[in-house]
Amino acid sequence: MPLRTQTATVLFVILVSVLGLLPLHFIHQASAAQSHSPITINGNAGFTAANGVISGSGTASDPYVIGGWEIFPAPFFNTAISVSDTSAYFVVRNIIAHEFGSQFQNVTHFVIDGFDSPGGSPSGT
Repeated sequence: MPLRTQTATVLFVILVSVLGLLPLHFIHQASAAQSHSPITINGNAGFTAANGVISGSGTASDPYVIGGWEIFPAPFFNTAISVSDTSAYFVVRNIIAHEFGSQFQNVTHFVIDGFDSPGGSPSGT
């Protein structure tokens, strides 16, 4: 076998070995998430597509869904997602928030279903 073919084979085996060490859900999330700026919702009227809402009407049987986003730090934002003063039903799903977490204040009906925050964490009262 020529040296070039051997080298390519060895590099391929190393690449496959390294990729095999990564968790599959991490690979899937990274490829599925769309980039989004930090999200701030203040009041029920703030649940809009511009604020990351991808579906729902805010009721118990059809909650708003904020999901599928990869959020990076931005100037003047301390959190990836901040929701305050709402009574609407909503779900935060499959969010990757780099370097910061989330904040929920004076909200009554929400569920967090998949929030990965390297360097931060979900919080709220």
